[in-house]
Amino acid sequence: MIVEKAELTKKHLKDAERAAYRLLDKLPDTIIYHDKSHTQKFVYPAAIKLAKEEGFSLEEQILVGIAALFHDTGFLERYDNNEEIGAKYAEEYMKNTRYTYTKNHLKIVKKAIMSTARVSNPKNKFECVLMDADTCLLGSKDYLTSRRTLKEELIKNSKAKLHKIALSDEQWNRHSLEFMEKHKWFTESARRMYDETKQKNIKGYKMKYNLN
Repeated sequence: MIVEKAELTKKHLKDAERAAYRLLDKLPDTIIYHDKSHTQKFVYPAAIKLAKEEGFSLEEQILVGIAALFHDTGFLERYDNNEEIGAKYAEEYMKNTRYTYTKNHLKIVKKAIMSTARVSNPKNKFECVLMDADTCLLGSKDYLTSRRTLKEELIKNSKAKLHKIALSDEQWNRHSLEFMEKHKWFTESARRMYDETKQKNIKGYKMKYNLN
């Protein structure tokens, strides 16, 4: 529930985990990249780790963790522009759980989730961390495999704006390389943790698909 003052503890985060995972368990079978494991194994732990590395307080770590947990729940209702739906689910949870939050807590979480739409640069440190966590796979040895999974997901979701691009191997490979080369990290911690592997992935992608 939303109150004037609230002290956040690890119990808040554990309860949010349970609530978000229940939603993610309901994602349609066509969501094979942005599925529960994407949040559980990659984005959520990366958000917590980056927040710690960036010197966030425990309360700040909890808030960015909650945003990470709910950031892809909007795929339950639609593919594109799902971020506002994810923010809605987070808001509903924070307003109705037995654990207390303030209006500012709610505002921070919702804005962080909305930032993952990547339509503009992040406005605060919570958005910086979540946006970096959301793309942490770029700096992972699993990236090339994950990119193929994303392509398959887009093919399965005909209403997605990138559906037609995913249908063409050539267009998809060009689009993927452009995304990788234009991408930038927003925290020093992400640059330190992920950028070396990201650069290797870019080189590997060019070689694998003969791209210049």
